Amino acid sequence: MKDYKKYDVWIKSHELVLFTYREVLIAFPVNEKYDLMSQLKRATYSISKILLRVVAEIPIKILFIFLIFL
Repeated sequence: MKDYKKYDVWIKSHELVLFTYREVLIAFPVNEKYDLMSQLKRATYSISKILLRVVAEIPIKILFIFLIFL
């Protein structure tokens, strides 16, 4: 597997996950714990997860084209 941690896109998505867990989710009321909080966790985490899959499967030339147009 290629080194995905060097890509700015992955770094930004990981920062978004950390920000969501540390700042956003603690501001939600307790009654939203299993509804909106759960959806938000899965949504932010899936961004990093999809990027990992893309880095692992797509050849490097196509990956650079993808990252340029983001």
